Amino acid sequence: MTNKKRKIIGGIIGGITYAMVMAGFDYLDNKDFSITKFILSLILFGLFMSFWIVYNAGKTKQKNNK
Repeated sequence: MTNKKRKIIGGIIGGITYAMVMAGFDYLDNKDFSITKFILSLILFGLFMSFWIVYNAGKTKQKNNK
């Protein structure tokens, strides 16, 4: 598996974790579980984290090469 794929998978795992925590907070507030909100949180946060990890890794690599 390439390094970039690992970073993307890490972002997806971060998205799953975020969505589960947000669903847990909704449960504690006695709100109904919303599959739409769960999937939207998972996808948006997962994509954001994936792009952020790849961007920062590239920036760090460029800095180390100088």
